[in-house]
Amino acid sequence: MARRVSWQRIFKRVTRERVALLGLLLAVVFGITANGALHAGNYRMGQNGADTSLIGYATAVQALGIVMAAPLMVLLRRMNKNSNLALMAGAAAGTGFLGTFFSDSIGMTFASRFLLGAGIGLGMAITEYLVVSRVRRDVRPVFAVMFGILLAAGHAAGTFLTIMLAVNAILLTILAALLIGSLLLAPWGRLPDEQDGFSFRDLPRIISLSPATFLAAGLFGFLDNGLLSMLPDFFFHSGITKEDVVLTSFAAFAGVCAFQIPAGILVMRYPPALLIRAAVLALIAAVMIMLQTASIQMVRIPMAFILGGLIDVIYTIGLVNLAMDLPRRSLAGANACFVSVCGLGEVLGPTVTGPSLQSFGVGGGTGVVLFMLVGCWFAWAYRDILRIAPA
Repeated sequence: MARRVSWQRIFKRVTRERVALLGLLLAVVFGITANGALHAGNYRMGQNGADTSLIGYATAVQALGIVMAAPLMVLLRRMNKNSNLALMAGAAAGTGFLGTFFSDSIGMTFASRFLLGAGIGLGMAITEYLVVSRVRRDVRPVFAVMFGILLAAGHAAGTFLTIMLAVNAILLTILAALLIGSLLLAPWGRLPDEQDGFSFRDLPRIISLSPATFLAAGLFGFLDNGLLSMLPDFFFHSGITKEDVVLTSFAAFAGVCAFQIPAGILVMRYPPALLIRAAVLALIAAVMIMLQTASIQMVRIPMAFILGGLIDVIYTIGLVNLAMDLPRRSLAGANACFVSVCGLGEVLGPTVTGPSLQSFGVGGGTGVVLFMLVGCWFAWAYRDILRIAPA
């Protein structure tokens, strides 16, 4: 009975956070927009004759736009303290989304992908702040898990745009949902006065408050864009059909949804650094198994499911740790930094794996990923050794 009352109490507290719930809905739309444009846009470029290196660079350009989240927030606040971040994010992402699907020029495609990424980065910064950092402290882990699940659901749904490239009605419906969601969130799209001091010189200071958290954001970005987003290209190199590739990508993002609740429960019981190291070790094993069994569907799809879930666990744990560790007055800037560092990883990921895949095949692309995972694991392990060593 006590347990039932406890969950009823949590449910009541969650439903009181109406702005955060609205932010969750917009996060779904941002997920569909970002991942749909990325997967379908990359496939469209491949149809038009682009090689894997060029596709990797286009993926990196979209991520480079995401990196602009923190600098854009600073610039907009300097230009006008009443800048509405929700409206600007919706306008930029919507314009970039249109250009990605309705432009045949490589130059315009790159420009559209950059604008889309900037809108997504700005939108994710404000939605993360409203959904996770602005809510009551006791329900932050709950909202972080919900945010991860719904964002992943949007990413999973976005993968299906690859087989709907010619359906303009669906693309326009997604665009309308993005713009309407931004308008609904507009009343809360301005940062509070307590964030006025946030400027460029604060970025290193904020990152120094929790370096391991921002390292997790960078690693997630590298794996998300350098591995998950490039999965179709990895599998095309292995001779897998388009339908099987779409199914495998969907399985990866379904795994992202499924792993969120366990991640939220574990992060409330165990140190985040320990969980991230465990996830990285499991990722190393998953990547190696997938490399050896790519042509076996019964193994490939479950491994993609596990791989996607493990990658996103790193983001969820980092986001919860960010909201718990940093002072409230720094959270808006910290979320922008978190998104930007994640974006840096997303720029680096496809920039490295795309050419490696083109030049050295599947083994070269996955080799780079494994090297990055091993390096980050040793970095966290060394950090913990320094913490427990006697002065």
